[in-house]
Formats: sequence, structure tokens, C-alpha cells
Amino acid sequence: RAGGAGHTGEHVNQYADAIDAAQDGWSAPHPLSIADLTADTVIDGREVRLCGWSVRETAGAAAKWRLWDSTTVGQGQIVGNGYLAANLSDTQWLGDKGVLCVGGLTVDVLAGAMEFVVWVRHAVG
Repeated sequence: RAGGAGHTGEHVNQYADAIDAAQDGWSAPHPLSIADLTADTVIDGREVRLCGWSVRETAGAAAKWRLWDSTTVGQGQIVGNGYLAANLSDTQWLGDKGVLCVGGLTVDVLAGAMEFVVWVRHAVG
């Protein structure tokens, strides 16, 4: 997107993102993070669109996790999962539209410790 006279590219992009969000009823993707994830955690209890994640193993041992479309582990649908060997990281982008999670979003820690970031969109209006 190009900027007009007197507009920086950053401001034009922010404005265009706000218009895009208003047109489809969802916010722009934004991060939610958990610095030291070692136990099952509700990331967001609201309906969200999951756009991606970035996970880094932090304890020097293997880590394994699942993301649930639910606020309760074992209920709803699994919408993501991963395994990391010691000291590795992984980033996945699912696209700007994201995967609809009507029951919220919960991470199920099966093993290890992680730094966990998800990018989500929330309904606006």
C-alpha cells in the first residue's frame, strides 16, 4: 500500500488494516504470549481466529503441545500441535483469515517448558 502526500507508509498501513478489519468484522492479527508455559493454559476464552504461532523450547528438553478450540483440554477440536527437541523453536503462519475457534483457545502442555506466542484475530463491533 502506498502512502499519499503527508502520510508515512506505517500510518497508511495501520489505516488500511483498520478498514480491512471493519470490512470482515475481525481485528488485525495480534500476538498473545505466555513467557513460561509449563501447564495447560487458556489463552483466550473468547471466539478467535487463530492465525499462527511461534513456540520456543526453554528447559533444554523435548516439548510437546496441542492447541484446542475450547477452554477445556480434551473438549472441542484440536487445531494445532507440535513437538520440539531441546533448544529448538518453530513458527507457523496459517494465513490472515485464520482458523475459527468458536470455543476459545487453550494450549495443552504434554511435555516440557516453552515460550509460546499465538497470533489471533478477535471479532470487532
